[in-house]
Amino acid sequence: MNVSLSTPLVLSRAERPRVVPPPVEWRPVMLAIAEAMGGPEGRAEFLRQWAEVEGPFPRLYRFGQAILRGLRGIAHFSWANAGENSLWELFFNNTAFAQAPLILASSSAGSIFVATHTATPGQTGNQQTNESGYPNYARVAVARSGAGWTITGNNPVVAENAAAITFPTSGSGGTTPESETYFSMGQETSGAGVIYGFAALSATLVVNNGITPSFAIDAATCNFT
Repeated sequence: MNVSLSTPLVLSRAERPRVVPPPVEWRPVMLAIAEAMGGPEGRAEFLRQWAEVEGPFPRLYRFGQAILRGLRGIAHFSWANAGENSLWELFFNNTAFAQAPLILASSSAGSIFVATHTATPGQTGNQQTNESGYPNYARVAVARSGAGWTITGNNPVVAENAAAITFPTSGSGGTTPESETYFSMGQETSGAGVIYGFAALSATLVVNNGITPSFAIDAATCNFT
């Protein structure tokens, strides 16, 4: 994955009223990210910026500013194979980040909710954007574990569903046939939840009454390049 960094917003001290400092327990995680991405220089610059940054920023934005400044001077950044694997294993398998032990797995792994869509949900959409609506449709929960996702390869690292992802069988009534063209992975079992990522299906899936949409094992694929 290539990451391009733009110059962060900087306000003069006259424009920056004091705010309540962020919780100190956040610093080790962000420091680990800055060090993993920027090496010793990233670590040193993050610590310096942590002490200096003040302003009317939301807490997370302030953290982001410090990390971006810790990476100043890096115009082009590439993840190493070990870092790519660790990120995908953290996201899909809830495995602690191997190269930065302070980035821990969740105490409760939870699930990734897979949905289908009749058109692209887009970068700014949510789980309900163009989501399927055939009779009986519902999202499918896939566990954040090795039973849910298999992580393989290097450059690209590939995450694939370890078991079939089977949606409810289409019932009678409603609007059928319905053509599904995209799938997504998101946060919530229903409602306008956050989408983590989405992709076009390799072929349009036409859902008629009695059809049971399903992704075979290894058919829902996510690449980290």
